[in-house]
Amino acid sequence: MIQFVLLISEADFVMIYIRKDDKENPSISAGCQSEMVYAYSGGKKIYVLFAGGKRKLSPWVTQFSKVFTNLEDAFKFVLSEYKTKKEAQHEVFFC
Repeated sequence: MIQFVLLISEADFVMIYIRKDDKENPSISAGCQSEMVYAYSGGKKIYVLFAGGKRKLSPWVTQFSKVFTNLEDAFKFVLSEYKTKKEAQHEVFFC
């Protein structure tokens, strides 16, 4: 956990991938939720990638994040948001 805390502290944003279980429902670990809370409390932007759609996610997740349903849209958004900051180096943290 300490390693993740250090990575989150240095990152500009956190991208969280949430898997689908056998019934197509979101499967998010308690550790990932803790990392989301840590990132949010540290003022980090949180982006979620979940192919099942925003409506299946808990309001606890969607209230604090921007949700993408596919990697292409998430990638385009990140490039558009962070590409203009030429001097900044951006790190992405996946949990």
